[in-house]
Parts: sequence; C-alpha cells; structure tokens
Amino acid sequence: AELQHRSLKALKNNIPVGLLEDVSKRDASLNGLAPTAFWQLLTKELAPVPEPQNEDCSLRPPTEMDGRMVNPKYAFVETFERPEFTGQTERVLPMTKGGKKKRKRAHKLSPPRDRNESEIIMEPRVKGGPSKQFLEKYHLNERSHPADWFNALIPLTPRDNLELI
Repeated sequence: AELQHRSLKALKNNIPVGLLEDVSKRDASLNGLAPTAFWQLLTKELAPVPEPQNEDCSLRPPTEMDGRMVNPKYAFVETFERPEFTGQTERVLPMTKGGKKKRKRAHKLSPPRDRNESEIIMEPRVKGGPSKQFLEKYHLNERSHPADWFNALIPLTPRDNLELI
C-alpha cells in the first residue's frame, strides 16, 4: 500500500522515474524532451500494407513518377495508447432580446464591453486549437490576418520572436 501511494504521488507530481545519472547518459537527440523519454525500436509486420487503388492510374507519388515499382510500406506490431484529449474551449453566447436569435450584421462588431451582456460557457474542444496564452501573447484572434498567424509560428525577424521574451 505504501509503495502504491508513493507511485501515485510521483505520477501526480510529474516526478521522473529513473536516476539522475541515467538522464545525464541520454543521447543528445533527446535534449528538450521529458526526462523519462527514450528511443524504442519498432518491429515491422512481415506482410506489407496493400497500396490503395486509385481510380486514375496515372496518379503516382513524386518519388515514383517513372513508373517503377512502389516501395512497400509496413505497419508496426506495437500499439500506442494516448490519454484522451481534454482541452476546453470558451464560447461566448450573445444575449438575445425576447428570446430571438441575434442577427449577424454586415459590418464588423466590437466584442461586448460588459461581460454581463454575454454568457460564457466552457465546452470540450473536439478539434485541436491554440492555447489562450498563445493567442494573448501574439495578439491573435479568429479575425487576424493569415500573415500574423504565420509570423507567430515562424517569426520573420528577430524583433517578432516573442519566444525570447
């Protein structure tokens, strides 16, 4: 019971499993990853995965344009279990007058000035998305220009690199 309690406490507090000497002996390719990260060789299955059948036979991968035999692709025996994604999204429901749905206007509207005007609900995020901190750091929203998103992900000048701040 004591060992189980210590193990659960270590998992909860994100304490790495292993000795500090093991971490210092790690390969340099693992720098920047979690201390418990490691490389593991995968075992390929014996039979290759069948190639998909395209309706148009002239479609080929760019590496096999000359009509050579397609390189066989193999699946792996190992399976990976990932925890379920549990992100939350903040959604603003606009207030309605008399229970009627608010009309969308052609011109741009500013966000509500008073938080009492809208109801905010938290709902599970089905698809991925940026974190709220990332959006605030780079001053981005759904109306931001695509170049602003690109510049946040791949800064074009050292001045734009907010990761160094």
